[in-house]
Amino acid sequence: MKIGLEWWDGVEWKEVDEYMIIGGSVEEDEEGGLIVGDGIVVARDPDDKVWIGFATNYEYADWYELDEKQIVRLVGIVTGITTTNLSKYIQRGERG
Repeated sequence: MKIGLEWWDGVEWKEVDEYMIIGGSVEEDEEGGLIVGDGIVVARDPDDKVWIGFATNYEYADWYELDEKQIVRLVGIVTGITTTNLSKYIQRGERG
């Protein structure tokens, strides 16, 4: 299946076997592919490469290949099983 990231200059297409779309607007094109207008896509292509794609307000869209270390970190963050202390990355608001 094809998934595209839409921006002002066209669509950045990727052929994928598995995918997950996070947020954004999704439309189906005339050939059955999905076009993501403003969101994030995590996908695995037919060659077993894992990709993350970003489309932001139709101003920018691109795909980035994730290596094994990045995939393990992503899974660890999602599942809560990580060796990195994430608290330093989280901004804490003050209560009034």
